[in-house]
Amino acid sequence: MKQFGAGLVIGLVLVSLAAATAATLEGDRGYLRGWDVTTSDGKTLCSDPYIWPTAHQIQCDFKKAPPKAPDG
Repeated sequence: MKQFGAGLVIGLVLVSLAAATAATLEGDRGYLRGWDVTTSDGKTLCSDPYIWPTAHQIQCDFKKAPPKAPDG
């Protein structure tokens, strides 16, 4: 049981370190290097978005403009 508990603690520490280093921001906004913005069906809209976490905004330079909805 001690080995299970130790493995659980080590796993939680490793997961928290990976999440903390996955995206680095300078100050209250910045680029998310190595991240992609995708649609719900898995299509990539852009890479390395610029974000403002406090305003909940993402700015993308689109690789390819997403298709517009048909009028009517």
